[in-house]
Amino acid sequence: MINQSIVRAKKSFSQNFLHDANICKKIVNSLECTSQDSVLEIGPGMGALTKFILQQEYSQFTAVDLDKEVIEYLTPRIQNRNITLLQRDILQVQLNQIFPNATSIKVVGNLPYSITSEIFFWLFDQSQQIQRAVVMVQKEVAQRFVAKPRSKEYGILSVSSALMSTPKILFHVSPTCFTPQPKVTSSVVLFDFTKPITPPNNIQFTQSFVRAAFSQRRKMLTNSLQSWLAKNEFLLEEVVAISEECGVLIKERRAEELSPEEFTRLTDALQTKKSLNK
Repeated sequence: MINQSIVRAKKSFSQNFLHDANICKKIVNSLECTSQDSVLEIGPGMGALTKFILQQEYSQFTAVDLDKEVIEYLTPRIQNRNITLLQRDILQVQLNQIFPNATSIKVVGNLPYSITSEIFFWLFDQSQQIQRAVVMVQKEVAQRFVAKPRSKEYGILSVSSALMSTPKILFHVSPTCFTPQPKVTSSVVLFDFTKPITPPNNIQFTQSFVRAAFSQRRKMLTNSLQSWLAKNEFLLEEVVAISEECGVLIKERRAEELSPEEFTRLTDALQTKKSLNK
């Protein structure tokens, strides 16, 4: 058992513990918990958010952290409370395993900056099980989620967010609200997974296309998509023709020029063509 009164933040886990109570309240209130919700907290740290979640109504509550010291620190402090602590790598956790009977899952957390993108792709892969997520990230990462085409921030995260949710930056958080203080400003972002902006017919198919399109973002789409086309048994001329038919011209355009809606419209047309050819 950890005897110290606090857990020392570790660079290896990219830990910056939130300690501002007002910020914690705003984050938890934005989650809008109900008695029907199952709540997952990613990286509880010293429990700054955890204690406010425990004041809310919910069906189940699980907090996951890879740091053994965090789990040992929190365990005696949450005894006899309706919460499960798991010492696990969140990227190895499946929501349907920890919440097998959940009808509504909400996710909250002050995410470790070093694996923010990986966590979001983990969220996106399981987005059909999640209603809402409210998470803290670096401000520059938050701006990618809501970025518009042709901007330097626009990329895979921007498109993926719109395909599977409605993302919104709620507010920014000063470095002084953390221990130790990070060198950057943070932002709290809300993802409403019940209302994706441009939902495709086949999310896996569309996501694979988007990843391929941005894999070489400075190249024209006709070049960056070559491997994807071969893997999915499409001819370039065929895809160009389909893009023209659905009003999403890809000749002489780069991935950063296509809107999320255009990605959805094009990949839906490609998926339909692929199904007809079977």
